[in-house]
Amino acid sequence: MKRILLAPCLLVLSACSSEPSQADLEKAVQVQYDAFNAQSAALGANSPASRFNVHGVKKIGCKKKAEPKTFSCEIEVDLTIPLMGRHKSVKTVGIADKGSHWQVLNVI
Repeated sequence: MKRILLAPCLLVLSACSSEPSQADLEKAVQVQYDAFNAQSAALGANSPASRFNVHGVKKIGCKKKAEPKTFSCEIEVDLTIPLMGRHKSVKTVGIADKGSHWQVLNVI
């Protein structure tokens, strides 16, 4: 009887602490850089050379933070930066589950 009740409890607990997937991280990073590009365009920087271009995001690992539904994730970002060109770098980002989407909490 105890085993039957334990399985559903573990399932519920694991769902509460689910970290972002590779796809979640890719989308959250892309949304952040899309916002940067929109701000630059609003200030008159409309050329392709003035835009951030995300080529890829690779999840390395995530750790749960003290705040609810918040994680610290190490990611590798392949990015073209205006005036600097394309490069890859490993960064640690804070990311939060906002219910319908994940949001990067710090500038990367």
